[in-house]
Amino acid sequence: MQRFKVTIAYDGSGFHGFQRQADERLRTVQGELETRLTKLLAEPIGIHAAGRTDAGVHAKGQVFHFDTERRITADGLLYAVNRYLPADLTATAVAAVQPSFHARKHALGKCYSYHLYTGRRLPAIGHMYLAHEVQPVDCDRLAAVLAQAEGAHHFGGFCGRGATTLTYDRTLYRIRVLVRGDYVSVYLIGDGFLRKMVRNLVGTALDEAVGRKPAGLFAKALASGKRTDGGNTAPAQGLFLETVYYSERDLTDGITRLEAAKAEGFAGPAAIFQQLF
Repeated sequence: MQRFKVTIAYDGSGFHGFQRQADERLRTVQGELETRLTKLLAEPIGIHAAGRTDAGVHAKGQVFHFDTERRITADGLLYAVNRYLPADLTATAVAAVQPSFHARKHALGKCYSYHLYTGRRLPAIGHMYLAHEVQPVDCDRLAAVLAQAEGAHHFGGFCGRGATTLTYDRTLYRIRVLVRGDYVSVYLIGDGFLRKMVRNLVGTALDEAVGRKPAGLFAKALASGKRTDGGNTAPAQGLFLETVYYSERDLTDGITRLEAAKAEGFAGPAAIFQQLF
C-alpha cells in the first residue's frame, strides 16, 4: 500500500464545489478525481482533502491524499493522472508520503486570496475570476476594517450556515490588501477557515468601505459572533485557495512573501493567474 500527497489546481466555475454530492449528476472536484483515479489505477480510490471549497470557488494549491495498491512512482502518477483529468482540473505536484500523513489533520495553515475589479466594466479576459464592485472602494478603509480580524478571534459572525465545526476560534496571521489600478486583491493567511469565512469577511468589509452599511458593522459581527450582525457574502468567483502549509517554515515563508508582494503592489491579472506562494 502506498500513500500519495497530491497538489491540484482547478477552475471552480464548472463545479458544484469540492465535496462529492448525494446527487451524482452534480459535477464536483472530488467526484472527478475519484472517478478518474479509480479508472486509472483499476481499483476503488477514495481521497481525503485538506478542506472543501464551495461551488464556484477556485484553487491553485488544494491538497489531498489517497492510498493505492498499485506500484507507481510519484512522477509516473503525476504524468498519468493529468492525461485523465479534464482541462479545468490539473495535478501540479505528487509526492509519496508516510502512511500516517493526513492532508487535513496535518495542515498548519492556509492562504486564500480574493480578487475584485472596481472599474466600470469587467475585463473580457479573466472576468470569471473577479468579483465586480460597482461602488467606489476606499481601499485604505477596506484594509483598516479587515485588519481588525488579524489575530485570534471567535469567527462565528463570519461563518456560513450549515457549517459543522467544534469551535469557531481561528487565528489569522496576516490580512493584506493589494491594489493595482482597478484591481484589488485581498490575501489572508491563517491556521484555518470556517465555511464561507473569507467571503463573509470580505463582503462585510466591503459593505463598510463603500458605505453600503454603517461604520462599525464589521467590529460588531466580530464581537458578537452572530452572522446576522455581519454584512453581505462576497461572490464565489473571486475566491482562490492559494496554498496549504504543512510546515512552520513554509508558513513563515508564506507570510514573508506576502509582505514582499504588498511592497511590490502585486495585484491585477498577475495575482489572479500566478500562485504567489
